[in-house]
Amino acid sequence: MLEQSISCIKSELTSPIRLGVSKDVARRGQNSATGKRQLRVLSQRRLVTEIQKDNALLRAKQFKSKNPFGLQIMKESYVYVGFFLNLPCEFVRECLPRAHRKLKLWNPQGKSWDVNYVYYSERCVGGLSGGWGKFSLDNNLEKFDVCVFELFSKDNIKVHIYRVVPEITPFLPGPGKK
Repeated sequence: MLEQSISCIKSELTSPIRLGVSKDVARRGQNSATGKRQLRVLSQRRLVTEIQKDNALLRAKQFKSKNPFGLQIMKESYVYVGFFLNLPCEFVRECLPRAHRKLKLWNPQGKSWDVNYVYYSERCVGGLSGGWGKFSLDNNLEKFDVCVFELFSKDNIKVHIYRVVPEITPFLPGPGKK
């Protein structure tokens, strides 16, 4: 298994698993702060292997740009439930604003999404919340896919997607959704 030193956030590189519902409390689809149901989806993607995960990460690590960029491996909480993405620490500290604001994400096809960038000054880290879920779902991001976030102009980030498997399968609504 590859060791990851790219981000302060440890990514989940584990043995092949079926993607879907986690058993811990945070994944039950209930927002503990408000009691409201959270958006939740289930993957239908086939099992993925360590080799496929490693290959996606290696392809992403080959990315080069004159612009600043950061790399993040997608986790369940980024793409299936919760939809809050922790951005790589160094990328936040060196390249992004030290205040909450709207950012625009661009996919490889040139379509854009407005997202909320949240900055935590006490830890000097940041992430994407409102709008990230829409971006993630519209671009069929799955657990273990790798995204490179390239800051190409103020408040504009191009997201380069390195999929673990090239086939895209539709998501199923999570429990409690019709």
